[in-house]
Amino acid sequence: MVDQGPFADSLDRYAGRPGYDLRDEDLGGRPGRVVRFRSDDGATYTVCAQVPDLDRLTVVVTADRSVPEQVPLEIVRSIRQST
Repeated sequence: MVDQGPFADSLDRYAGRPGYDLRDEDLGGRPGRVVRFRSDDGATYTVCAQVPDLDRLTVVVTADRSVPEQVPLEIVRSIRQST
Protein backbone atom coordinates (compact mmCIF):
# COMPACT_ATOMS: atom_id res chain seq x y z
CA MET A 1 0.00 0.00 0.00
CA VAL A 2 1.24 3.48 -0.84
CA ASP A 3 -0.31 6.60 0.64
CA GLN A 4 0.62 10.25 0.85
CA GLY A 5 -0.76 13.36 2.48
CA PRO A 6 -2.10 14.48 5.83
CA PHE A 7 -4.16 11.33 6.39
CA ALA A 8 -1.41 8.80 5.55
CA ASP A 9 -0.73 6.19 8.23
CA SER A 10 1.47 7.73 10.96
CA LEU A 11 2.96 4.28 11.77
CA ASP A 12 2.58 5.04 15.50
CA ARG A 13 -0.22 2.54 16.05
CA TYR A 14 2.03 -0.49 15.54
CA ALA A 15 4.06 -0.05 18.75
CA GLY A 16 3.58 -3.08 20.95
CA ARG A 17 3.01 -5.52 18.09
CA PRO A 18 5.11 -8.73 18.11
CA GLY A 19 8.64 -8.10 16.86
CA TYR A 20 8.06 -4.33 16.68
CA ASP A 21 11.14 -2.40 15.58
CA LEU A 22 11.44 1.29 14.65
CA ARG A 23 14.54 2.74 13.01
CA ASP A 24 15.39 6.09 11.52
CA GLU A 25 16.85 5.60 8.04
CA ASP A 26 17.85 7.60 5.00
CA LEU A 27 15.18 6.89 2.37
CA GLY A 28 15.91 8.29 -1.06
CA GLY A 29 18.25 10.89 0.39
CA ARG A 30 15.71 12.12 2.93
CA PRO A 31 15.18 11.34 6.60
CA GLY A 32 12.58 8.67 7.17
CA ARG A 33 11.67 5.82 9.41
CA VAL A 34 11.15 2.12 8.95
CA VAL A 35 8.84 0.07 11.16
CA ARG A 36 8.74 -3.73 11.25
CA PHE A 37 6.41 -6.10 13.12
CA ARG A 38 4.78 -9.52 12.89
CA SER A 39 1.12 -10.51 12.96
CA ASP A 40 -0.19 -11.91 16.24
CA ASP A 41 -0.21 -15.45 14.83
CA GLY A 42 3.21 -15.07 13.16
CA ALA A 43 1.83 -15.93 9.70
CA THR A 44 2.78 -12.57 8.17
CA TYR A 45 5.02 -9.65 8.85
CA THR A 46 4.84 -6.03 7.82
CA VAL A 47 7.51 -3.53 6.86
CA CYS A 48 6.48 0.13 6.66
CA ALA A 49 8.39 3.26 5.72
CA GLN A 50 7.52 6.91 5.95
CA VAL A 51 9.24 9.99 4.53
CA PRO A 52 7.73 13.08 6.16
CA ASP A 53 9.54 15.47 3.76
CA LEU A 54 7.68 13.91 0.80
CA ASP A 55 4.24 14.99 2.02
CA ARG A 56 4.25 12.12 4.53
CA LEU A 57 4.76 9.44 1.87
CA THR A 58 4.04 6.06 3.47
CA VAL A 59 4.67 2.58 2.05
CA VAL A 60 3.33 -0.54 3.81
CA VAL A 61 4.31 -4.04 2.65
CA THR A 62 2.79 -7.12 4.30
CA ALA A 63 4.30 -10.48 3.36
CA ASP A 64 3.85 -14.14 4.22
CA ARG A 65 6.46 -15.45 6.65
CA SER A 66 7.86 -17.62 3.82
CA VAL A 67 9.08 -14.47 2.01
CA PRO A 68 12.58 -13.42 3.10
CA GLU A 69 12.33 -10.22 5.14
CA GLN A 70 14.97 -8.63 2.93
CA VAL A 71 12.45 -8.47 0.05
CA PRO A 72 9.97 -6.01 1.64
CA LEU A 73 12.90 -4.12 3.20
CA GLU A 74 14.34 -3.57 -0.28
CA ILE A 75 10.93 -2.41 -1.50
CA VAL A 76 10.52 0.26 1.18
CA ARG A 77 14.17 1.28 0.93
CA SER A 78 13.74 1.89 -2.81
CA ILE A 79 11.70 5.06 -2.18
CA ARG A 80 12.94 7.88 -4.43
CA GLN A 81 11.56 11.29 -5.25
CA SER A 82 10.71 11.64 -8.92
CA THR A 83 11.83 14.81 -10.64
